[in-house]
Amino acid sequence: MGVLLSGGPGTLLVVDAGATELEQGKVPLGNVLSSIEMDSTVIRLDDRFREKLKEMSFSALILCRWQATTEGVELLSYARKLAPDLPILVVGCAERKHDSVAAYECGADNYFEFPCIGNAVAARLRRLLGRRAASQNSVSVSDLQIWADAGIAFRSGKPIKLSSKEKELLLYLVAHRSRPVTRAELLENVFGLSFEPGTNVVEVHIHRLRRKIDGGHTERLLNTIRGSGYVLGNYADEMAVATA
Repeated sequence: MGVLLSGGPGTLLVVDAGATELEQGKVPLGNVLSSIEMDSTVIRLDDRFREKLKEMSFSALILCRWQATTEGVELLSYARKLAPDLPILVVGCAERKHDSVAAYECGADNYFEFPCIGNAVAARLRRLLGRRAASQNSVSVSDLQIWADAGIAFRSGKPIKLSSKEKELLLYLVAHRSRPVTRAELLENVFGLSFEPGTNVVEVHIHRLRRKIDGGHTERLLNTIRGSGYVLGNYADEMAVATA
């Protein structure tokens, strides 16, 4: 079974009765999916939904155009029972004013009326994910939070979308954050190379990772210590800090 709902990778699962319309961008939820900067999977609410829910791995769930029908209540209650700490956001119908009460009683973390403002949904989801990361096996470096088990990172509560190699690189830097990590060390332990490849593969990946972690922030967390290596966080050293 692939149920990693309590610690799955950085993927958002969206369940919608009109999944085809959602995929085509006809439902105003596309700005939510783009602004949270997470991979998203949209599935149709059908007879195989429960089976799909057990098989898939994801970090948060959005139920779009949910209604407090017998089926809707069973669906939300089942998802909450399956994953007690999973962030669940419900987008209901504006004309069904009492559905919000049922949604919260079934375990929803937040309820929004459809159509809704995408930025509000995205902001709430980022906050829920940040809280969840804090309660899991996470490491904090200033306002950078790394959810080690799932390879998810947050900066100021905002998820950072990383490639598999960037995740591996970040986790290695986190594990050795008390000291500078040399280029040769990264080549061997992250890239699997015990020899000098004659390329700037380390520098390229460090540059990309730094851009994602430090972009838009005054405090730079991924630093290069000239002559020593790379370090995550502040490192007391008299040597000038350079960029890769």
